[in-house]
Amino acid sequence: MRDLPLTHAAVPAPAAALAVTVGVHLWRRNAPLGILVGTAVHAAPASTVFAG
Repeated sequence: MRDLPLTHAAVPAPAAALAVTVGVHLWRRNAPLGILVGTAVHAAPASTVFAG
């Protein structure tokens, strides 16, 4: 993990995913749903917008 530098582009996707995961979990009281939605929120921008 040391060979992957933390840049300003690497922060928004995980931060958004964490916020969505916690928000969905608190809203629906359903941990698996929160994890699923948070993963989708992280995967989409991480593989498109922030790839590179």
